Parts: sequence; C-alpha cells; structure tokens
Amino acid sequence: MKKVTVFIIILFTLIGITFFVSPYLKEYVMNNKINKVVAEIKKSDSETLKDNREKKQKEEEIIDLPSEYDVLKNINYTGNPVAYLFIPSTELELPIFSTVNNNNLLMGAGEMKEYDDLGKGNYALAGHRMKEKGLLFHDVARLSIHDVIYVTDLDKVYKYVINRVRKVDEKDYFIIDDNGKDEITLITCDIPSKPESRVVASGDLVEVFYYGTKDLKSVRK
Repeated sequence: MKKVTVFIIILFTLIGITFFVSPYLKEYVMNNKINKVVAEIKKSDSETLKDNREKKQKEEEIIDLPSEYDVLKNINYTGNPVAYLFIPSTELELPIFSTVNNNNLLMGAGEMKEYDDLGKGNYALAGHRMKEKGLLFHDVARLSIHDVIYVTDLDKVYKYVINRVRKVDEKDYFIIDDNGKDEITLITCDIPSKPESRVVASGDLVEVFYYGTKDLKSVRK
C-alpha cells in the first residue's frame, strides 16, 4: 500500500512538471526552429527562394494554435521559404512561405494569395497569434503607425511603413484584395485562443533597394 502511494505521488508530480514545463518547451523549440530557418535563408540565394515558389504545397484551413505535440512532431520540417520579413520595432525575423498550412505557420508567415513577384499589389501574410510575446505574429496587434516592415527575397528588399492597425471580422476577406497600390497586410487572430475577430496591420510600400546594400538591423526607420 505504501509503495502504491509513493508511486501515485511520483506520477502526479511528473504530470505536474510536464504540464508546467511543456509550454516553455514548445516556445523554445519554435524559436530555435525559426532562427535556424532564417539563418539558412540568409545563407541561401535569390534563385533558391525563387525555385521554392515553384514547389507547390497543399493549403489547409488553420483552426487552432499548434500544440506541443504538433511542434515536436514536425521538429525536422523546414519547408520551402520564399522570403523573410524583419520588423525592427519588435526585432521579429520570420521566414515567409508561399502556402498557408499548419506546418508552415509553425515557424513563419504564409502568403494568402499567389504572387509571382514581391512588391506588387496587396502582399497579404497570415501568421499565428501565439500566447508568448515575440513569437510569430504575437506582436502584430502592438505595431504602431510608422513602424517599418522589411520583406526580402534576397534579390531586393521591400520597405513598408505601417499606416493602420485595426480589428476586422474573420469573414472580412476583402482585406486581402488589391487596392490599386503596393502595400502589405499582416493578419492574425485578435486573441490566441477562441478568437472572434482578426487583427490587421497595413502599410504602404515606400522604398525598394537591392539586398546587401543596407544592413537591415542597423536601419530603424
């Protein structure tokens, strides 16, 4: 009887530790994976990213945030990135993928439409609103007017300046439509769990320059 009691105590202790640690483990694994993919992109070249755009993937409806199991199950998945973005005000660097699906959104943003060239029309990107600050699109809701977003395909860098951050209904699909100008639209949920609406940050394209001619991390405006 005493052995059974000790076993039960140990079991519940382990369950408690696992319950407490698992969110931090998920955050650690995701951040490491994101940093690894971004580093690999920077060591790549524009032709590789262009070729990745031809590797079509299946789109999926995104319903829930990734679980610890989802993250660990896909720990070796790196996908086929086509670009990456950098937001100086939040220090966010993320891979960009041409398809919105569960695997891609584990470590980056997904293009919501088909694009042949960057910097044309409304460049709409979707990403998860994670609970952890700084992870994926968590901080999109905290972006401010005049914040800068850089997107690059390793050929050119596209500089956008935020002009509006707002909430919209989840069925307001018009937000990704072209509006007769070159702009960016970042879309995420208003809250991490059971969202009722979407947060949208929009910005105009203000400058295009060749990759490598400026150090993005030294440019704040």
